[in-house]
Amino acid sequence: MTMCGSPQNPPWPDGARCAVVVTVNLDAELFWLRLDESCHERPKTPSMGEYGPKRGAPRMLDALEAADVRASWMIPTTVAERYPGTVRDVAARGHEIGSRGDGLEDYATLDAEGQRRAIERSARVLEDISGRRPTGFRPPSAEISDDTAGVLSELGFTWTSLAQGDDRCGSPDTGRPWTTGAPSSTRTTATGCAV
Repeated sequence: MTMCGSPQNPPWPDGARCAVVVTVNLDAELFWLRLDESCHERPKTPSMGEYGPKRGAPRMLDALEAADVRASWMIPTTVAERYPGTVRDVAARGHEIGSRGDGLEDYATLDAEGQRRAIERSARVLEDISGRRPTGFRPPSAEISDDTAGVLSELGFTWTSLAQGDDRCGSPDTGRPWTTGAPSSTRTTATGCAV
């Protein structure tokens, strides 16, 4: 029995039987700083953080190109500002640039206005660097509040990975996956995710 086209498995564009979504979190030093903010005072932490944007990203881009795969790169504002050349290279090679927020903020504890400021700043900076306004969002701490989905929708975001308990794209309006297929205003992202 096939599940294609059923509420559990929405129809994919052009008759495809499934879609694969590839995302990359380009967090650089923020990965370690989330664990312990004093890490920035240790010489090894910046070095480990620089590896992703300076060495890992070019290698990942080459591997994705060799496989003819496009990915969504989720990038915090502070990382984009520190490594703008990497962000421009990702965009120039045809990958989607998505927002990962401003930096270390926790969306579960920010009020709606605080979230709006962080997400607006992120969208503006990523657009200035990459030339494209992001439409996808993944929170840096993987936590959200009841306000997050509404703020994202208000700011024009069309997809989010807020639905951690599902492998289908989430609607920014609800943060939950679509269960009856994608809405009528769908488009296909670079990763094949219908939004």
